[in-house]
Amino acid sequence: MEPIIRLHQVTYHPRTATQPIVKSLSLELYPAEVLVLLGPSGSGKTTTLRLIAGLELPDDGLITIRGVPAGRTMPPEARRVGMVFQDYALFPHMTVLENVRFALHATPKPQQLDQAMHAIAQVGLAGLEQRMPHQLSGGQQQRVAIARALAPQPSVILLDEPFSNLDTAIRDRVRTELRTILRAANTAAIIVTHDQTEALAIADRVALLHDGILHQIGTPEDLFGEPRTRFAAQFMGSADFVSVNAQFHTPLGTVTPVGTVAMAANLSVLVRYDDIAVTVDTTQPNAEVIERLFEGPHYHYTCRLDNGECVHCRTPHETKIPIGQRIGLSFAATHPMVCFAAEVACGHVTAVDTGRRS
Repeated sequence: MEPIIRLHQVTYHPRTATQPIVKSLSLELYPAEVLVLLGPSGSGKTTTLRLIAGLELPDDGLITIRGVPAGRTMPPEARRVGMVFQDYALFPHMTVLENVRFALHATPKPQQLDQAMHAIAQVGLAGLEQRMPHQLSGGQQQRVAIARALAPQPSVILLDEPFSNLDTAIRDRVRTELRTILRAANTAAIIVTHDQTEALAIADRVALLHDGILHQIGTPEDLFGEPRTRFAAQFMGSADFVSVNAQFHTPLGTVTPVGTVAMAANLSVLVRYDDIAVTVDTTQPNAEVIERLFEGPHYHYTCRLDNGECVHCRTPHETKIPIGQRIGLSFAATHPMVCFAAEVACGHVTAVDTGRRS
């Protein structure tokens, strides 16, 4: 399958910046795919979106759209790429219909009304065509912006932090609605976010950026379960690292290599909170609770191991462990865990014994 959009070794270095904002970036977007650009602030996500849209021009590298080089000779309006800005950029003095129809200025007038009404129906706003933006909720305003991007029937739409202006309570619902809209329209999308939960929930693939460099690209499961760098492991959430010695002993128990593990003086294994078993009444404590956070269905603990390293774990809400109590922590994971030598993944290990600390 040929990609709709391809970036090859794209670099963007504005004169006002001391370093390139995007550095030798290569990635592809395929038909009907949802690709999420994920990373912290300043990682180059929005700039990459603007380069694809033609709002900025790269200093080096090549962008192709449907196989055609998108250089200086292809202006934004010729790229057939819809754009949804972070603040939605709706015209406050125009109705929903007028806002959506505005994107169809290049479409023959007899077709504009039908296409605008179809786009409004696609996003579930039929009947609200004459409303003004201030009469709509935040989620409805976002859907108007999406309808405006879909109205010219582009093969790709670009969305910059589309959920950042929404209340936490409705973000999950709006994410699901957006995914449904894109699927129904058979439209590929590139979505920018700094939120790992959003990326995992909506993406077919995730491209993780940091300081303008692509650290890893793959399915949400790949990035969470098989991070290639320490940064990727940490950014995808709830990552702790415990040391592994030459005999493959760790503070949580013994592990054994799966295949080849590149040995190093600073070898560590990645553990997430659900990889750790907690034993409260134990004759072999190896950790102390130093912080507790109530999260409703469970308690989230920060624990200091006997070697000074800290890890995070959870218990059901029925189990409340006092701060300062000594407890037993061991491996709960039955899956291979990723090992790191300094900043780079170097193999996998499994726990010899899981959850056995009496």
